[in-house]
Amino acid sequence: MAAEENKFEDSAIYQIDVGDDFYIGSAQNYIARKSKHKRNVKYPIEYAPLYKAIWANDNKYTIKKLYDFPCKNKKELLWEERRCCEELKPTLNERQAIISTQERKDY
Repeated sequence: MAAEENKFEDSAIYQIDVGDDFYIGSAQNYIARKSKHKRNVKYPIEYAPLYKAIWANDNKYTIKKLYDFPCKNKKELLWEERRCCEELKPTLNERQAIISTQERKDY
């Protein structure tokens, strides 16, 4: 039970820069997420705006951790990612990390 309680203690918010554009993301495990992005660039399985921008930029991009965000669960992590996106206004995020129940109803 103790391991499950600490599942999100190593979470982080990160940024991927591609030329003048950038993406904001969150990860329960930053190292693993960084590796997944690198695989997706090399072996395309996702065609999100982020990867299209990277390919158009001759696969040149940088990934950096903005800050650690120890939290209790995925929902808390996603709300922090959304808060960060609202503050920084990334150009390559295609949708909100999480939406409220009211936003879901309105949609």
